Amino acid sequence: MSDAPEGSAAPPGALVPLRLVAAPLLLGFLAEAPGWLLVAAAWPTHGAWYGSPGLRAGLHLVTFGALVLPIVGAGWQLVPVVTARPLGATAHRAAAWANGFVVAGAVLLWTGLALGWPLAAAGSAAVATGLLLRAAVLVPALIRARERVGMRAWLVSAELALLAGLGVAVHLLGVHLGAWPPGDTITEVYAHARALGAGWAGGYVVGLGALLLPMFALGREPGQGILGALALAWYAGLFVGSAAGWGVTAVAVALLLVRALGGPRAALSGAARGGGPGLVQARLALVGLATAGLGAVGGVDPPLVGALALAGWLVPAQHGLATRVVPFLLWAHVLADVPTGRRPAPATLVSTRLAWLQVGATAGGAVLLAVGLGSGTPVSGRVGALALGLAALLHLATALGVALRTYTHWRRAQALPGTEAP
Repeated sequence: MSDAPEGSAAPPGALVPLRLVAAPLLLGFLAEAPGWLLVAAAWPTHGAWYGSPGLRAGLHLVTFGALVLPIVGAGWQLVPVVTARPLGATAHRAAAWANGFVVAGAVLLWTGLALGWPLAAAGSAAVATGLLLRAAVLVPALIRARERVGMRAWLVSAELALLAGLGVAVHLLGVHLGAWPPGDTITEVYAHARALGAGWAGGYVVGLGALLLPMFALGREPGQGILGALALAWYAGLFVGSAAGWGVTAVAVALLLVRALGGPRAALSGAARGGGPGLVQARLALVGLATAGLGAVGGVDPPLVGALALAGWLVPAQHGLATRVVPFLLWAHVLADVPTGRRPAPATLVSTRLAWLQVGATAGGAVLLAVGLGSGTPVSGRVGALALGLAALLHLATALGVALRTYTHWRRAQALPGTEAP
């Protein structure tokens, strides 16, 4: 995100309370690395991979840590930017309740996946309650807004996909608890992953990415008409179950966002142009999205397409966006009122060395993970998952470093001139 002008603070009402964003984000940062370690330990070596308790627990830690919790937290701040309308005090109170349900439910769900399905069911119910309460706050705001109709189409469609994904989850939990006889489990697992992964999380990543990526690159937002048309095609492919239809749309979305970043030539030369690790990682994520789309068009096995979408697109997109958004939010909340001479630029709060290491570990891990699944080589898959776990740790360290630097600058700003601590 571009730096605010020197001497200015955020406009009144533009920022939501920091705790609404920070609590889900922090838990997400903490959960992702253990999830990848569980995936590595339980790497599938047989056909019934979806029946592995360790893999199931690991994937839920990863998806909640890298996708669900960051989207919940950052969404409270970013959706009002899309709508150009701040949330009111009542919405803030509802957001706090929604966060509480999602955070507590996530912990219960993870615990239940290790100790027993009744506890997992309670956690799932709490998460669903929080996500539905969140939708009840944000969807009316999205519908009432007048700006950015294409972006809003992605976000509203994402919330519809959430309903579908939660419905499938209810049935899967009921089967595990013995409430009704099992159906075609693997088909339902794929439907659950499509609806909540490509549908809900993917809708937010594309919708908010269409806003943020041009900001980062000082480019132009994509046309709202083409964004809306692609949203229709994307969700039609998901809900009809047309892998090829979704894949073609995924490639088109990737190309559209590359164009919003200045076109293919600018995208490829992003590192040389000073785009920084966050922006470069966002570009790599678009390559991952296009690759997953081409895999779907080519009839690649669904687990491999899912791995490409998760590790090659969604995870690096979230990491890259967070590398830019987190320092700006902390700057805006803590340092925006610091006198001009003592206030750093948001980008200087990030350790670029850690951030670049995270970019490399995420990219390398995604490639190894895909090779492991595509070739049936367990060693490659496990090493890829371990690399992604390392990337998650580096992502956490980068975020904590931003917080520490922000606090250090704030403390220095409180000191009398000439008495600042080193």
